[in-house]
Amino acid sequence: MKTIPQIKEIIVEIHQKWLVIGDSLSDFKYAEYYEQEVIDLLIAYCEEQQYEVEEFQFVHRKLSETNEDFDDDYYTERKELYLNKVANEKNDVFDLYHFYSNLFWPDFCNTEEDTRNTIQMVIHASVLKNF
Repeated sequence: MKTIPQIKEIIVEIHQKWLVIGDSLSDFKYAEYYEQEVIDLLIAYCEEQQYEVEEFQFVHRKLSETNEDFDDDYYTERKELYLNKVANEKNDVFDLYHFYSNLFWPDFCNTEEDTRNTIQMVIHASVLKNF
């Protein structure tokens, strides 16, 4: 299990790769890849901590063993909402999420309040209100 300082170190390493990406359309895919890598890292931390929101991740994973409606697409569509809801509730996840957001987009998430507002906006704008 990675500690918060270790995760922050990995985020900085990913950010260094992200910074040197060009501005072309093909480069945009690489930027998204690195951003998703951080999101996956944060979600893995949430899962290791056994953080659950509305029974999402763990109960739904059990259901996936017997119900094909809970397939990989189901989880992919909900991961970012899960992360934002956990960050909204858990200070350790918020700290990691703010660190990431401030490092990658300091103009938009300069303060913790900016990051909280962004999280709230993502949660309220999501078409997936429930898991």
